[in-house]
Amino acid sequence: MEGAACIQLIHLCSGTFPIGAFSHSYGFEYMVEEGNIKGPENFEQYLKGLLNNGFGKTDLPVIKLAYESPERFEELDTLCTALKPTKEIRSASLKTGRAFIRVFSSMYPGSLPETKSGLNYATAFGIACRHLEIPLDDALECYTAGTLISYIQAGIKLIPLSQTDGQIIMKNCYGEIEKCAKIAAKMNEEDMFSFTPFTDISSMLHERQYSRMYMS
Repeated sequence: MEGAACIQLIHLCSGTFPIGAFSHSYGFEYMVEEGNIKGPENFEQYLKGLLNNGFGKTDLPVIKLAYESPERFEELDTLCTALKPTKEIRSASLKTGRAFIRVFSSMYPGSLPETKSGLNYATAFGIACRHLEIPLDDALECYTAGTLISYIQAGIKLIPLSQTDGQIIMKNCYGEIEKCAKIAAKMNEEDMFSFTPFTDISSMLHERQYSRMYMS
């Protein structure tokens, strides 16, 4: 990938693209509050677990399927929502999706379908990358990297970690990002699953956490 497509993808996945990801920890904040994640080593293990058993097996294949068959967006978005078992995680996915649609549609009018309830971020991202003719493999890898960066930024604030620790963790995830993107590129609906019970339970408990920095 080179030229305009590369620039567009970097732009979409940048932490400065205003989708509100900085407002969400997806239940991770509760884990830190309870002392379940204390430093860079087990935080890195946690992120790799999310990749292999969480959004790497839900959001990434949704991006792939929405990219290949954008006309199926309603069906695929319903599936994406169903694979998010807790209220906070579903809400976060839809809020970031609505924000992405609002900004991207302003940049490229008529590029994304209009819906009353909006779309999950993964669904909208897959259709957007198809519209821009960004190669699917690159789209999957960049989305994964952008999602991990959001988690790492939350970890830097919450655990806390140094900025250097955060960058080392990101570097250590390069291989997992590439592997998960390649797997997702071959997945279909029947292959999708989510098995992150610790995250799911933490997300539910986070709703009633006494003090918190993040919406989810």
